[in-house]
Amino acid sequence: MTASSAGTSLEANLKHITVTLATWDAVWEVYLEPKWAEQRLRLYGAQDRTLEQFFKKLEEDMSEVSMERHGHAKQLVVFFGAASIGTAGGSQAATQPAASEPGPSTPSPAKRTKAEPAAEPTQPTKGKGTE
Repeated sequence: MTASSAGTSLEANLKHITVTLATWDAVWEVYLEPKWAEQRLRLYGAQDRTLEQFFKKLEEDMSEVSMERHGHAKQLVVFFGAASIGTAGGSQAATQPAASEPGPSTPSPAKRTKAEPAAEPTQPTKGKGTE
């Protein structure tokens, strides 16, 4: 007698669920040990350093290309990190400059004058329909 692919898939899923439930507490007990938290932190640091080196090299290479093409180095600004933009009108961004800290040659960001007030933040309304 041959098992159907649907039956095999169901059996495999049930076996996986059974094993997961049986080992859940033991896995989390080990996962939450300080040595694993330290390992994750080391991994994050290594990833961060690798990205930093990559973007620094990219910035240097693009500066050379800009010199060749335009006769002066145009500034390349690279941001990386987690960012999200909410649909309720607000935005939440956690970005960081990748290559170098702003220096004396970096222009300051434009500042708002008193004639340009900040926009009021919008808050989502719960349980209300569109107006």
